[in-house]
Amino acid sequence: MFAPHLLEEEDDVTIYLHGVSNVARAVKTILNQSIPGKWKSKNIDIFKGENKSEEYLKINQMGQVPAISFNGHTMNESNAIMRFLCQNYKLNNLYPTDLAHRHRVDTLMDLQGNMVRPQLLGAARKLAFGQIFSGNKPSYEFWNSTLAEIKPKLE
Repeated sequence: MFAPHLLEEEDDVTIYLHGVSNVARAVKTILNQSIPGKWKSKNIDIFKGENKSEEYLKINQMGQVPAISFNGHTMNESNAIMRFLCQNYKLNNLYPTDLAHRHRVDTLMDLQGNMVRPQLLGAARKLAFGQIFSGNKPSYEFWNSTLAEIKPKLE
């Protein structure tokens, strides 16, 4: 082949995820923006405990989803993965090169991950596992008390 050094090799990317993980969906969104159709996914059934299997713990020792394998290197923590992918694929419209603008994106990502998501996830677990999955229809009072519980934490 003429000028083989000009060929770009495709990255080998696999995301390990579960469909209920909203942070896994965020990482998938970045993958679709950067290398659409050029990545693989492997479902990790967290309800069956696959995330705690010996095989998966070699990928992510914390046993959480998502994780990615990028050219043989494994990565975890969704925000770190998204930052890496945006920088690697130069998605400057999503993760700016200007440090002041990047700081704003980092701040919002960290607030979402450290404050907003845990509060909403706690309420969702209370609602889903305490009511819906047990066959109960949540009452109006239950909805209001759940919202009242998390509202001060988000203000």
